[in-house]
Amino acid sequence: MAKKVKSSVKENQISPYRKRILINIILLIVFFLVFAISFFFLWAMLTWNHMTIQELLFHMKVPLQGTGDFMVLKGALSILIPASLLTAIFGILLFKVNERKKRKASLSIMMTASLSFLLVLSCFAWNWLELTDFILLRHEKSTYIEENYVFPEEERYVFPEKKRNLVMIFLESMEVTLVSEENGGAKKVSCIPELETLSQYGESFEGDGPLTGATVMQGASFTAGSMFSNTSGLPLIIPTGENNMSLKDNFFPGIRSLGDILKEQGYQNHLLLGSDATFGGRRLYFTSHGNYDIKDYLYAQKHLFPSLGLEEDYKVNWGFEDRYLFQIAKNEILTYQKNDETFNLTMLTVDTHFPNGYTCEDCPDEFEDSYSNAYRCSSIKTMEFIKWFFQSGEVNEKIRDNTTFVLLGDHLTMDSDYYTDLDDNYSRRAYVCYLNSAVEVKEKHRRREYTAFDTLPTVLASLGVMVKDDVLGLGTNLFSNRDTLLERDGKELIDDEFLKDSKMMLSLYQGKSYKDSLSHYSLPKREQPSLS
Repeated sequence: MAKKVKSSVKENQISPYRKRILINIILLIVFFLVFAISFFFLWAMLTWNHMTIQELLFHMKVPLQGTGDFMVLKGALSILIPASLLTAIFGILLFKVNERKKRKASLSIMMTASLSFLLVLSCFAWNWLELTDFILLRHEKSTYIEENYVFPEEERYVFPEKKRNLVMIFLESMEVTLVSEENGGAKKVSCIPELETLSQYGESFEGDGPLTGATVMQGASFTAGSMFSNTSGLPLIIPTGENNMSLKDNFFPGIRSLGDILKEQGYQNHLLLGSDATFGGRRLYFTSHGNYDIKDYLYAQKHLFPSLGLEEDYKVNWGFEDRYLFQIAKNEILTYQKNDETFNLTMLTVDTHFPNGYTCEDCPDEFEDSYSNAYRCSSIKTMEFIKWFFQSGEVNEKIRDNTTFVLLGDHLTMDSDYYTDLDDNYSRRAYVCYLNSAVEVKEKHRRREYTAFDTLPTVLASLGVMVKDDVLGLGTNLFSNRDTLLERDGKELIDDEFLKDSKMMLSLYQGKSYKDSLSHYSLPKREQPSLS
């Protein structure tokens, strides 16, 4: 009986060989995870060299559905392939070295090398995201927004009896840097000559100097943040510790945006884009504020592809190209004309998204790199669309003369390799141009310093709306002679204040009354002298 028990114990014991295999497998899993994390840091830093911690935190809390397939594939390949290769090399060493002392020494070297690799890249990532400054500032309280935010109450603006239509085009990664050096850019030959020409016919608030544009701020340096900031007058900063945005049924319910204001005035709000609107919370934002009729890639796939001559499963880049976007926009405008509706048409292009942009069959081949050609193509197609609107005769006089166009670069390009030879002192800015505005600037010779937050009151003014004291949100009407917050306080101070903890942003995010958040403080209100 005793012998039988002894035999049973031996049977249940793991042999040294199997034990070694199990340990090796566990070690390889650990090595793979260490390498995968390390190469994720490396890929992210090389891909988004200008990413902010606010942008990273935002995208961790919103849906990633709709991300361009190439982004996911490139990221996966850049991480998994080198991580797998290094893990395989370590695996060969683990299984080949049998002698105990050599195995122990090899294992020690491998552990030290892999962890050192992770530590070095973690330090670079920490510095890349400026986490020290973020942590220190995040623990400070700020009342900057409370002091300067002007809630867009109905009492603060008056619409004209005859309302103007609005076409607002967010141009992906479009910046002033792309124009010729003599006109304020950094290119010997302009990549966007058509947009450069439009800025000379329209208004970019450069005064007598070279072309200027919007300084990109914290909370507005990525597409969703830019669209939010340009239409709400606030930075898109989700308060620390708040729930995942995808779990919410409203996007910052405490705010009032351009879409809310126009909808209340009888406008029909429309959003056209060639990607999935769900990405980055855009669908939630534009349905929550203004109840926009959204026609994105998913909508076009079901309802528009046959009329465009496309198969149902057609997809390139993020969805479909801008040439189809502008074609859809033309059809939409003719429908609005037929229905005699007052409209706000908001569009988002995508072909100039990093890395390297996307060139369709229509794009010229004038430059050595594909990204410059993508920019050139976007410039041509935007100009063609505007010429069609104003010159083709398909749009009747009533709409043609009564529509303001606003062209906005959503942010600076995130392609880390595109401006390698740029002068360190050059100030990159997002492209801005107002066409066919109802008003002109009060100080024509003044060069303005401004941000996306100034768009809300400026767009309303361009529609002929009288804005009390020329301020809404954190923005200033650029057609007025009133200073912007950027002109008064500077970029560094404002960015630092945005990184701090703000009770008002928390209230607006949670849907509480903005007045409730102000009641905690006894602060001087933003100076609002009448500019009669």
